Amino acid sequence: MRLGDWAHAIEDVRHSIAMSTRLADVQREAKSFNVAGAVEFERGDWVAALDLFEKARVLARSVGDRLLLAKIDNNEGAVWAARGVPARARRLYASALAGFRATDEFVAAARVMNNLGLSMAEEKALFEAIDWYEQAAETARSAGEKDLLLTILINLATTAAEGGRAAYGRVVVEEALDLAADIDGQPARADLFCALAKVARHERQWDAAEKWSEAALQAAGDGMNPLAEGEAWEQIAHLRRDQGRFVDAGAAIERARARFQILGAQSAAARAVKFASNLPTGVP
Repeated sequence: MRLGDWAHAIEDVRHSIAMSTRLADVQREAKSFNVAGAVEFERGDWVAALDLFEKARVLARSVGDRLLLAKIDNNEGAVWAARGVPARARRLYASALAGFRATDEFVAAARVMNNLGLSMAEEKALFEAIDWYEQAAETARSAGEKDLLLTILINLATTAAEGGRAAYGRVVVEEALDLAADIDGQPARADLFCALAKVARHERQWDAAEKWSEAALQAAGDGMNPLAEGEAWEQIAHLRRDQGRFVDAGAAIERARARFQILGAQSAAARAVKFASNLPTGVP
């Protein structure tokens, strides 16, 4: 999963499901379904992800595994957030956070805080989002969880830039860039490059924004990170608009919209449509 090798990841987890079923190990089977759902979410089949999370939930309830139920809540919340159903996502996140805190799983709680930050950012509650990210980052840094910390820093930098705090976003994204040098994870790199592009755009550093946008597209290509690919095209559309290249902006946002539509990311697709409708017309 960390390498973005979805074909082998899903093959591995299917073996795990089959073996745990053969052993009648219900708890292991539930864990395997949860991981399978996470793989499907990352590679862009969100309908399959929800089905697998529900199978995991039924089994986890049957053995009273509260920790696993919290993990499933967090994972399913991420799907609903991405599909543009924030109220349902927040309910699942709240349940997950309570479950992790009750079992003293503080790193897992930090993952939920990161997701809550994403939800707040989507609803333009940027100060609340930054607060959640900063709490999550402090926990991940203390625990030495580099992968998690990288994800949180990427989201924090992006939100800071969008909230008019580009200088803070620059500090955060530079830390993320340094951290990424020690991590093998191509899907995360696509998100990082997109964050670098966004910070550079808000600083009106056009060449840097161009470079990092292209890097994000390359890192997300070939199905490596389909959501990041859509976000990279969206970022390019914003860059073209800011440069006054409105026709090119329209072409880029249509690519983003198409990618979001395929994924079922309805709020992101609607955001792309709104962006396109606000572009000036009749510009050569």
